[in-house]
Amino acid sequence: TDTDTDTDTDTDTDTDTEPDCDAEVTAISPANNADGVPADVLIEASFSEAAAAASITLSGPSGSVAGTGTLATDGMSISFAADAELERESTYDVEVTVCDEATTASFTTVPEAIDENELIGRVYDLDLSNVSWNEPDASSASLLISQLDTSHILMLVEDIDSSAQTIKWVGAPGWTDSGVLTQYPCAEAIDFDSSDFSANPYFSVGPKDFSLNIAGFDVPVQSLLVEGSFDSTGNNLKNVHFEAFVQGDFTIELFNTAMTVCEAADMLGISCTACPADATMDCLELDADASSVPYKPNVALNPDIDPSIDPNCN
Repeated sequence: TDTDTDTDTDTDTDTDTEPDCDAEVTAISPANNADGVPADVLIEASFSEAAAAASITLSGPSGSVAGTGTLATDGMSISFAADAELERESTYDVEVTVCDEATTASFTTVPEAIDENELIGRVYDLDLSNVSWNEPDASSASLLISQLDTSHILMLVEDIDSSAQTIKWVGAPGWTDSGVLTQYPCAEAIDFDSSDFSANPYFSVGPKDFSLNIAGFDVPVQSLLVEGSFDSTGNNLKNVHFEAFVQGDFTIELFNTAMTVCEAADMLGISCTACPADATMDCLELDADASSVPYKPNVALNPDIDPSIDPNCN
């Protein structure tokens, strides 16, 4: 009699607990279709959540670009540094893969270096009423701009040192007086330190502290930073990024009521954030991009302006 009592059962206790991979690319820098990107750019991609693994590749006119991809220790981003400077005035393609999903972007590098002598003395007009706002949102920024006496930031190329490969900028608030754009007379100029210009025509200037006139009050501003590049003619700045932090505890008068900048911002639906120089303080963050900032040949900027001697400023 067959007494086979085979009770062989499936004892497979495979409990594969490999977590699901749900990270997605939330941003790539440089942004897709960015122009005027410096030839020594560090490419970065951010994720929606931490990733255990990811890859990033770069290709250009000569094919795949050799370099090093580095996943951040917290898994929230990955960067790529090319082994050598990229070709100028060339288009490159980025591909970032995380959780088996690929995201792509393209950018174009800066043109060849511009003749520095053509730039000295030129004044450019960064109009805060004509930018793309990142912080605060566009509608809140429009309300804020309506409270500014000076929505223009004028930028003067004061000097370029070819041997040291540096550029010296001076900034100043600007305003429209009787329909004519001029330097705002009741604020001191912003004397930036000389900054690296070895990636000509790309530049980055700041951070620098200055004052911004809000509702008739000169409000302290921290860490003004402006970066971008000159176009091939020097008649425009391209792909300009502007950021600054308005000191939130400064008291102004708005709607006939004394309040701090952050209290006023809250009324406009804008939230303050920690100041970069002192995290215990709150600041109103301003962050914006401009595709083009024009040269204003008929606008002068006086680096030595003294508002204290102007009776209209007292």
